[in-house]
Amino acid sequence: MNAQKSRIAQAFSNSADSYEQASQLQAEVAKEVATLALADLPSNPRVLEIGCGTGGLTKHLLTQVEGGSFLITDIAPNMVEKCREACVDKRARYLRMDGEHPALEGQEFDLIVSSLAMQWFADLAAGIERLTAHLVPGGRLVFSTLAHETFANWRTAHTELGLKDGTPIYPTPQQVDGMWPEGGQGQVSVDLIKREYEDAQTFARRLKTIGANTPAQGHRPLSPKNFRKISAHLGRNFVDHYHIVYGAFTKG
Repeated sequence: MNAQKSRIAQAFSNSADSYEQASQLQAEVAKEVATLALADLPSNPRVLEIGCGTGGLTKHLLTQVEGGSFLITDIAPNMVEKCREACVDKRARYLRMDGEHPALEGQEFDLIVSSLAMQWFADLAAGIERLTAHLVPGGRLVFSTLAHETFANWRTAHTELGLKDGTPIYPTPQQVDGMWPEGGQGQVSVDLIKREYEDAQTFARRLKTIGANTPAQGHRPLSPKNFRKISAHLGRNFVDHYHIVYGAFTKG
């Protein structure tokens, strides 16, 4: 695991106890992912989850699927333990794993599913290819990830003030739709979810509470002076968005 991935894992581990109180949007998206993922499952499916967090999607999987086996993973060890505690089920195994580089030699699944975790992949297309290699014929990869309009107002404020923001560069939906590997068929759908924040401090605090505050690699945090500039520029009760891409790939 490289230094950036270690920082991501540590940030999410640090937020394991506070995640639930600030993850309403994540729960909303997880519910939609579950709806997409649980359609047309075979009986007794073998399911792999990437980036379980505290179990928002995991609970849907375990309560809505009869039989089967589940391998539930996350890069952050404290998240794995929180999910294990919240989702006790004899069908489930829990593992700390970097989903972008799955250590799953010889293992195959009917469903691989992930909600708002794959935006942390350094190379999303390569990660998708590695994961789909573990699907059985007819198996599906279903996920949600962040797209390029996420936090557009936050990023625009930086640009207008001549500052550099630390938001990772997210792909467009069209780019995600071009990442499908050979030997199957994929499709995407899109949602734009509006959120209002009391001020810039509230926005930054919310990201830290859920562990999603690791900046793009090489970014230096704003100085207190520049953060105050951003806060004044955005003003009170500013609105920003989560641009969600839902991807679904079926292996041929």
